[in-house]
Amino acid sequence: MSRIHSLKGHLDELWSFESLAVDLKERQDLHLDVSGVLSVSAGGLKHWKAWLDGLGRPQLYLHFCTPLFFEQMNSVRGLQYLQAIVGSVEVHYVCPACSTELDYMMYRGQNFIEGTAEHRESLTLPEKVSCPSCSHPMEPDFRGQDYFSFLKYRN
Repeated sequence: MSRIHSLKGHLDELWSFESLAVDLKERQDLHLDVSGVLSVSAGGLKHWKAWLDGLGRPQLYLHFCTPLFFEQMNSVRGLQYLQAIVGSVEVHYVCPACSTELDYMMYRGQNFIEGTAEHRESLTLPEKVSCPSCSHPMEPDFRGQDYFSFLKYRN
């Protein structure tokens, strides 16, 4: 796999993507770790797309997407706007017995695959996530259809 570059902080119209020092002369894939992103503004999203266009429109892969990042990107249809492929995403679980919270990382090709013209999208949530504190079964803390809307086929 290509090198994964890290994005951190508040992505707005003033954020300096040039600090990533990305060199795409040899390949057209760009892998970004977005686990450190605290917020994404609409202006930041436009700035991000302009930066990608300036790089020759590489295929964008987003890794280690947090629930906060996902909520913000889904609210502005940012994944579709950037034509990004999600490589991994955190799913939040809560224990109804003791309120312990847990983030579970899901991976493209292992837990999910986006839909294409040839096949439907696929999502496999863990059958059972046990609470590390009390061993009670945990429950997912997200709205499945909205949270995984990026899997739907878009032509």
